Amino acid sequence: MAGGGGENEINLIPYMDIMLNLVMFMLVITTQDFQMSEILTPATKQVGGGGGAGGGEAKPKMNIVLKRDMIVVDVTNPEPGVARLPPFASGERDWSAVAKIVGDYKDKYKIEDVQMPVSSDVEYREVIQGLDALRPHYPSIALASAT
Repeated sequence: MAGGGGENEINLIPYMDIMLNLVMFMLVITTQDFQMSEILTPATKQVGGGGGAGGGEAKPKMNIVLKRDMIVVDVTNPEPGVARLPPFASGERDWSAVAKIVGDYKDKYKIEDVQMPVSSDVEYREVIQGLDALRPHYPSIALASAT
């Protein structure tokens, strides 16, 4: 066994293979993260508002506030020059009337941002009934807690 010292050497080929794959993986992830920040930065600047004098930049927003004793549909910035519509309030749990108002507002003012703030004293059953009634108009309505 002349020159048998080769059995105790570390095989560097698998180690180098793994390191090369890790370097490529890190480069791809870093590049994608940089590209996503480039894509998202202009959108967040537009949403934040540039402080311009024109009131037409703000998008219309609808809150369907669900309280223990009433439902209130509140629309802000429905169209340029109009800051808020008078809120529609329903004392009874008539979700069909609320769904009709919400559908009319959606068609008339092209509202896409809708939230449903829910008071803590409202039963879960009522929240589900409201979501079911509003689902045809806004399939991705966002729940929020009422203050």
